[in-house]
Amino acid sequence: MPSKVSRSNTVYGYPNPQLSAFPDPIVAQRAPTTADKAVVGQIWVDQVGQLSYIFIKNSAGNSVWVVQSNNGGAAVFTSLTVNGASTFTGSILQEAGSVSIGADAAAQTILIGTGVAAKTVAIGSATAGSTLILDAATGVDCQTNLVLSTPGTKLEVSGGAATDFIGRDILVGGTVTVANTNIAANDKIFLSVELPGGTQGFLSYAINAGVSFTITSTNALDTSTVAYFIVRQI
Repeated sequence: MPSKVSRSNTVYGYPNPQLSAFPDPIVAQRAPTTADKAVVGQIWVDQVGQLSYIFIKNSAGNSVWVVQSNNGGAAVFTSLTVNGASTFTGSILQEAGSVSIGADAAAQTILIGTGVAAKTVAIGSATAGSTLILDAATGVDCQTNLVLSTPGTKLEVSGGAATDFIGRDILVGGTVTVANTNIAANDKIFLSVELPGGTQGFLSYAINAGVSFTITSTNALDTSTVAYFIVRQI
């Protein structure tokens, strides 16, 4: 049954004949809901969840309760917003859903593990099949080493589209032009023969930025299947 405390009690006092007595905390075996009414600033104690809440306001008929953090201990938030130049020390455990950091449209700098001491930044999951996505739409600027230190880990790169940086093609008459709208003039292309064909020669490439790149063998009879891997130099 919802709590319906809506106003303070009035008591007799001295020197004022009547005083407003703030309500005692509401002690319950559950967390408050939007149906639980209280006086602004009143505390709700959830003994089962071992959390306390404070009543903030009534909004469109619904009560707004905010969970309080016990100093130095752990707290559970359904939503946490940190504004301005703030420093957070400790740990954040997200049990369900997703965590967004710097997801708004404003330009900003997000710093993780950038102090002067040596840092180990772990991103990802211990569960097999998990994926770390670097958003190409916004770009990623990494100034540290990327180390795959666990045996059996690998680098997986998307291939097949006209914007991808890995693939293969077949030489015809010792040459082939590969359409790639993502290629840049300063990119480096690493070539290897995947399947020899005809009379092999030495391979080289020429880039038409934003359009394609051409792989050429020194032998016009070369019909090999050539694998390529493109690295963007910055």
